[in-house]
Amino acid sequence: MKEINNNTNIQKLSFEQIPQDKTEDFKDTLSTLQDNMLKRCELEVPEYGDFARVKETLANNDEKIYAGDVSLICEPAEDNPKKRYLMYNQQNPQNRKGLSCLVASGEKQDIIDALKDKDFVNSLKLDSDRMSEKMHDMKW
Repeated sequence: MKEINNNTNIQKLSFEQIPQDKTEDFKDTLSTLQDNMLKRCELEVPEYGDFARVKETLANNDEKIYAGDVSLICEPAEDNPKKRYLMYNQQNPQNRKGLSCLVASGEKQDIIDALKDKDFVNSLKLDSDRMSEKMHDMKW
């Protein structure tokens, strides 16, 4: 019978924490969405006239939040060549149906100012919470 060596070098053992689930915080997702949309609006939305709808979408990776993809959408008004609408859209994670709400409206600078607002993410989070409750209530 072979003898087992029980000499273990304790100095080489590591007692690091087990890595936690790397779910991204929902506010971080909204903040990234805000930053991406701000850059796109500054470049793609004109001061006057019609333009192609600008849409920025990210996947929700926070399992605590009942939402699939989340989007910010900027589009022109049909009746006024200077007016723009900024909307937030949140999809149901199970069936891809979604709910939307108006976040800001006005001229290009009004949309950019809304996106630069320091409370933008917190306000969007409140809208998202209401939409999540609505999706649960509607059972879809």
